[in-house]
Amino acid sequence: MNWCTTGATVPEAQAIREITGHIEIFYNRQRKQARLGYLSPAAFTRRYYENLLAV
Repeated sequence: MNWCTTGATVPEAQAIREITGHIEIFYNRQRKQARLGYLSPAAFTRRYYENLLAV
């Protein structure tokens, strides 16, 4: 998403694709969620598999 900081003009479809990708790939995986015990999805998944291996 370099175009966001440089002010370059990009087609709307490309902007939507890149912003959606950022939200799906980075933000949603890092954001803490109440239904996961206030862990990020990545931390929740890691803890889940650590618990499976510990049994």
